[in-house]
Amino acid sequence: MNAEQKSRHSRHSRMKGKRTERQVVKLLVAAGLPALRVPMSGSVKSIPGDVTIGDEIYSVKARRDGLKTLYDWLVGFEAVFIKADNQEWIVLERLNVWSRKKADHHVSNLTP
Repeated sequence: MNAEQKSRHSRHSRMKGKRTERQVVKLLVAAGLPALRVPMSGSVKSIPGDVTIGDEIYSVKARRDGLKTLYDWLVGFEAVFIKADNQEWIVLERLNVWSRKKADHHVSNLTP
């Protein structure tokens, strides 16, 4: 890959990242969450994360086909608990399910 191709690929990746981050924020806001895209996310090491909900920081990842196995694992389930050797557990669930739970929790914390 020559320099021009690398530059084009990098530009495409940045645009895809920003587009994906904006899409996630739009879905979260539609679910009633105060989500914001982090300005300059990914371009400055001292600015962590891609999206915030209140004071919580989240990362957004998108791959063309690299996550197919994760999607396959979710078929028929609410969530999947995943653990690699010597690593912490993580939970995989669909955004609409997660954002509904998060929004319900957010609203219940606002109610006296």
